[in-house]
Amino acid sequence: MAAFFVAALLALVAQAEKASPALRGDASLKPEDFETQLMQVDMNPFDTEAKACEQCATSFTKTGENAIAPSCVCFATPKASGFVPFCASQPSAAGFVKDLGGCTCIPNDYENMGKTTCKKIG
Repeated sequence: MAAFFVAALLALVAQAEKASPALRGDASLKPEDFETQLMQVDMNPFDTEAKACEQCATSFTKTGENAIAPSCVCFATPKASGFVPFCASQPSAAGFVKDLGGCTCIPNDYENMGKTTCKKIG
């Protein structure tokens, strides 16, 4: 049984090497040789900034064993009929969120009895 899995794995690696110059170790690669993909996920807006912040703070992006960006800062931005969460690691994101009319999330805000709040930027 183990021999079958090893053979299957080797076959997959061989196919990948044929398909990808990077896996072959091709030293003549240029940036344009790589495919660029953009992923966007849209969600329905939340009623309040605080709810958007709570979703951000508990999202798979920020928490869990396989968190994508555990040190990102949560923001809430207005959208149509509510607010959407936004999590970013770059300091420049605050300016982007400010321009959108958003706020910085403050989970467990001690000045507000431990409630999640959102402070306007600027």
